[in-house]
Amino acid sequence: MADRVRAREVLTKLRALGVSISTDDFGTGYSSLAYLRDLPIDELKLDRAFIAPLADDARAAALVRSTIDLSHALGLRMVAEGVEDQTTYDELAGYGCDLLQGYHVARPMPAPQLAHWLTQRLQEFAPSRPSSTTAAVMVTLLGFCSGTAGLGLGVVVSSGTSPGRRGRRVAGAR
Repeated sequence: MADRVRAREVLTKLRALGVSISTDDFGTGYSSLAYLRDLPIDELKLDRAFIAPLADDARAAALVRSTIDLSHALGLRMVAEGVEDQTTYDELAGYGCDLLQGYHVARPMPAPQLAHWLTQRLQEFAPSRPSSTTAAVMVTLLGFCSGTAGLGLGVVVSSGTSPGRRGRRVAGAR
């Protein structure tokens, strides 16, 4: 990102409009700690290259754990990309990762299949919630989905919140 001043101006204007800013593939390529300091971002998406070896590589695990801690210390959400199995899911949940993305959570799906998938996840994470709450969430999401064809919709189903945290982990479809 050659022109950080311009990037900051544009991202600040987008945030003022209510757009959340995410840094994708954090830890690889052109991502830098300076971005965390200089740019108005809301979320880091840790590249799958760090997630894949998590269970078998102590150094990778240390990097992931410390990056999650850093993101929280800066008030940012952390998304782990490439969650492909339950072991990785459990490790990341134990580290306090906010959002998990990958085939273990859900494969990419068209909007019509999202309703069925979301209903199952809502029942799994919140079986005691009244059906009217579930229905309201479904109607909102389906209304949104119908206008987002081809945009790579991100959906998060949360298992609840804890004091001082914006959310707890979960599920995402993209």
